[in-house]
Amino acid sequence: AGVPVQFDEHHLSEVQNMASEEILEQVLESMQKSKVALIGKIHTPMEYKGELASYDMRLRRKLDLFANVVRVSSLPGYKTRHNNLDLVIIREQTEGEYSSLEHESAKGVIECMKIITRAKSQRIAKFAFDFATKKG
Repeated sequence: AGVPVQFDEHHLSEVQNMASEEILEQVLESMQKSKVALIGKIHTPMEYKGELASYDMRLRRKLDLFANVVRVSSLPGYKTRHNNLDLVIIREQTEGEYSSLEHESAKGVIECMKIITRAKSQRIAKFAFDFATKKG
């Protein structure tokens, strides 16, 4: 197409101190301005000791990125156990396991509350049905 593309790069990762409120705000501002983003894995280390909501989760919430859409399809020419797969998995990604309501009730025992609201359940169901209607 020959159209020049200018990338606005931001590094937001909770490894090597590459994350902060300032960087998160810069990322949000850039995404809201350009209305597009290519996002890789925003890593949260297993030994993470910060807030329960990771930067990845906070980014999703601030931008209201509620639907995780995953396409699964067979690759032509590769024999697999299940051939001719063509499906889409749609999952709500701001509630449930993503609620970040966890605490250590006893040493080594973590409890996680799974909060699901009617409004967000209806929103993801509508999104999924609309997606299926439009995409077939």
